[in-house]
Amino acid sequence: MVPVETVQESPYRFVIPRDRGMRVPGVVFATRALIPDPAVPAGGVAATGIAQGGVVSQGGVGFGISCGVRLLAADLGAGELRPALGQVMDRLAAVIPRGAGPGGVWQLAGRAEMDDLLGPSLARPFPARPPFRAPPPFPAPFRAASLPGAATFPALPRAARAPGAATFPALPRAPPFPARPPFPARPPFPARHTGIRRTMMAVLAPQRASYRRSIELRFAVHAAAAAPSVNNTQPWRFASHQHAIRMYADPRQKLAWADPAGREMLISCGAALFNLRLAVRHLGFAAKVRLLPDPSHPDLLAEIGWGWHAPPTAEEDLLYQSIARRHTHRGPFTADIPPLLTGELVRLARQEQAQLQVIYDSRRYPPLAGLIRTAEQFQRTSPMFAAERAHWARPPGDRRPDGLPPAAYPAQPDELAFAGRDFACGAGWGYPLKSPPDGPHAIGTPALLTTREDTRLAWLLAGQALQRLLLHATSQGVSAGFHTQPLELPPIRERIRAEFTDGAYPQMLLRLGRGGRPAGTTPRRAVTETLIA
Repeated sequence: MVPVETVQESPYRFVIPRDRGMRVPGVVFATRALIPDPAVPAGGVAATGIAQGGVVSQGGVGFGISCGVRLLAADLGAGELRPALGQVMDRLAAVIPRGAGPGGVWQLAGRAEMDDLLGPSLARPFPARPPFRAPPPFPAPFRAASLPGAATFPALPRAARAPGAATFPALPRAPPFPARPPFPARPPFPARHTGIRRTMMAVLAPQRASYRRSIELRFAVHAAAAAPSVNNTQPWRFASHQHAIRMYADPRQKLAWADPAGREMLISCGAALFNLRLAVRHLGFAAKVRLLPDPSHPDLLAEIGWGWHAPPTAEEDLLYQSIARRHTHRGPFTADIPPLLTGELVRLARQEQAQLQVIYDSRRYPPLAGLIRTAEQFQRTSPMFAAERAHWARPPGDRRPDGLPPAAYPAQPDELAFAGRDFACGAGWGYPLKSPPDGPHAIGTPALLTTREDTRLAWLLAGQALQRLLLHATSQGVSAGFHTQPLELPPIRERIRAEFTDGAYPQMLLRLGRGGRPAGTTPRRAVTETLIA
């Protein structure tokens, strides 16, 4: 900061003479009392008598930079602020608007979308356009005396009015333009608050902060709802709680017979939780995840906090773009997966504290196929299992927002070596198979997703690992089909654990491949149905 000398030109105008590297002289509009020691730091702010009720202004910041500047005033010293600096920065990152610029996550087209984003309380109407001011009447003809030496011309004779000619009334003279109303005086600067916490000035209008956070919440919930779930039950709910998103299990959507313990329900919720994490990262925030935060509320599965501002990585962007393209494949495949993809999927599962055990030996396929067919046959012949499955199979023309429509599964579930679920229960719904079900690549590559423990926490971790590897596989053009019937019967699940996973708990049985008929999209419940107050 270099003191400068000012020249007072009027009671409220002071000029800083051009000196050194200055291109133009500086002009300050103030009173002498407000600038006892004139000094303007480049890139700084101007504090004018705060203790006497003055203001703080980004006086030394350029116009382009000051568009994003917010000011705070507090009675906090450096020693008091430094221990809580991280919490203060997190709070500022949560409430300061950003992301609507040319490179932001939202692309706003026109003023209408900007007004909609800012909210009705912040949309100021433009002042009405003043009425057109009529020009003054044409002056009288000049006289010779008015212009000395000017040439004079005789007045032209007035033409006689022809008989029967139309007459026009004289045009009325426009009323004089009204005087411009005086500009309303700016309200006085509010009195300075007292107390350490109350002295921090508001950096954002509350209406705009809540409106923006509501949009971000709906955006994240919409992405989470695109996750796969058993029979497309979508067993999740979401709520906003103290600058965080809470995720709950929805027991109403649980399969009472196929999933009495809620294992597959929590795996489905874990997949939705991973999508929620990706959506928060896509919006430019670090996702702070707490799993099972409150043991007294077993339905509360996770809490995702809006962390500090952090742009997503290239891998996270790739996974986020795959959310809308991922669909469950329930028919035969026509090609194998890339050779190096299985290693990548194993690595990704480990990042989420799970293990993906790929079955490479084709000699193990027939025993595993036999266990799948045994479990499927038992569920088809059991009245309870069959009735529950029929409840989630939508008939043609049904517009329910959950369950499986006929376009999502094949009409011949038994054509493949790995038996599929008969969602239509013999009604013949579904799409016909066009690719040969007995081709060399029809089964694809089977794999088992396992965990070391078999707890609710392990089920949530398995769901996140499942969705991470599914999205990565989708980005490589690879689809996945699920055959979890043997894992829904405890005796057969224990046999798979002993013979195929070396003691690890199997959570999901899937097969990976490429090609085949593109899976039909399954419906999703609206955000308003899964978002609770």
